[in-house]
Amino acid sequence: MRGILVSIFVITWYLFVITKIILFKMFALTLFTDLFLSLKGVTDPQTEIAVYDGVQRCKPKG
Repeated sequence: MRGILVSIFVITWYLFVITKIILFKMFALTLFTDLFLSLKGVTDPQTEIAVYDGVQRCKPKG
């Protein structure tokens, strides 16, 4: 009985750690992308929203 409980605890702990690592990687990736875009002042062609200094502004038409 005790072995089953220990194995369940170990499995849930490993799942928790793995999800934490995945979430951290996703967060770091989005953070890096946002920083890169704000530094470059890149315009997103789909939304036509330009990112300058980390602030999103609508691109003027024309």
